Amino acid sequence: MIKNKKPKLPEAVLELVERLKAKSKHHIEVKVIGSGYYIYEYTFENSSGIQKKISFYLGKADSNGTFSEARHRFLKTRAKSLNEYLESEENSSRPSEVAELIYPDSLDKDILKELSMDARASAYAIGKKIGLNPSTVEYRIKKLERLYNIRYTIELRPGTFGFERYFITIRFLRGSPRQEDLKELFGKEPRIQFMATLSGYYNVLIYLLAEDNVTLENILYELRGSPVFKSCQAIWNIGYTSESETWFIPFRDEFFDLMKEKVWHRTRETPRRAKDQLLESEYAVMRELNHDASIKFTEIDRLYGLKSGNAYYTFGRLLERDTIKRSTIVLGYLPTRYIAFLYVVQKDIVLFNSNRQEYLSKIIEESEHPVDKYAQVEDVSAPYGFILLAPIFDEGELEKLQDEIKSTAKGTSLRTSLIIRVLVGSLGYRRFDMKESMTYKRMLEMQENSKKEAEKH
Repeated sequence: MIKNKKPKLPEAVLELVERLKAKSKHHIEVKVIGSGYYIYEYTFENSSGIQKKISFYLGKADSNGTFSEARHRFLKTRAKSLNEYLESEENSSRPSEVAELIYPDSLDKDILKELSMDARASAYAIGKKIGLNPSTVEYRIKKLERLYNIRYTIELRPGTFGFERYFITIRFLRGSPRQEDLKELFGKEPRIQFMATLSGYYNVLIYLLAEDNVTLENILYELRGSPVFKSCQAIWNIGYTSESETWFIPFRDEFFDLMKEKVWHRTRETPRRAKDQLLESEYAVMRELNHDASIKFTEIDRLYGLKSGNAYYTFGRLLERDTIKRSTIVLGYLPTRYIAFLYVVQKDIVLFNSNRQEYLSKIIEESEHPVDKYAQVEDVSAPYGFILLAPIFDEGELEKLQDEIKSTAKGTSLRTSLIIRVLVGSLGYRRFDMKESMTYKRMLEMQENSKKEAEKH
């Protein structure tokens, strides 16, 4: 949890804070998050008799006092201080660009939701559902693509073609490798779809696909034996995770280099394909749509020398089999403060189940931001519990989530870390229609069962 009350600061950080105070007309505060020191300017303003705290993030320092200035990419003034920020707000008759990005209007949120559920939907189809004419939808989509760096992709179910899903956490006890060394090591393994370094309880988070436990163990043995970890002592936790119907992590293009081995070619020795093998057309459609789901099917036919209409037919068949769950989008840019990794360790299943509906309702609660409240929600097995990845946009938002989890997830303990840097892959930021989620459907089922039980008595 963030420690923001009288943090014990290293001498070098105290000296940095004093230098910043000498330059500032406002207050300076430091939030200690893991091994980082996050520095803010702040002041108070009175609005309708209510005192409101206004903060401005200056940057991050390490224990040696090395200061990395924050990059406020979308502020018109490129403000470098709270004073500049306040002046820009006073002189502006409209919300800042950052505010517009963090709190899009209802129509933009509706469009993001429709694209998240079907990225290949036409402007006409989207407009009909949300009550806009197609030209307005097209204009807004282009604006959203630019603002959030939207990528079109697909949501795949790896279990349908022979891969299991695993989350791995690493906690360093002594020493830690250079980030560039970790990026090079983990980036070479195509089964790793996401990897980030953290501050707080855990230091590394990995999402990995493997064909079976033997393959997983071989990969981990090789990774752990790398010279990168020569001077480190660490605890590795590997947990199997069930397949989510709501949240996803995009597949890296490199994964499909590995998938080439699963393409079936008819020979005398292999007259029929195995259960987890793919036809060449299936491989082509999955690879190209994963890279860019807006590609025309005729272009896939041309690239792979397929018969006319083959790619379109194959896409439909993959949807029917649930190998492709849907075409969707990923927001490549979000003006977040940081990403929180929350590990909810389940200790008392009976107590947790007694309040499970309230916990689930909070998990799928609709966000005011452009994306879902959580970027990832998974059941995991080591230790048994749940992992949540939450984009944090506003000050105090993390503390609110922590309090919410503690009050609704009874019988659990919470471990909090913050993502320092994503080194491999990306998260699946989008705006899912939670009424289509398995969590929502499970809640309805639980409510119906509770109703029936009450009627019996």
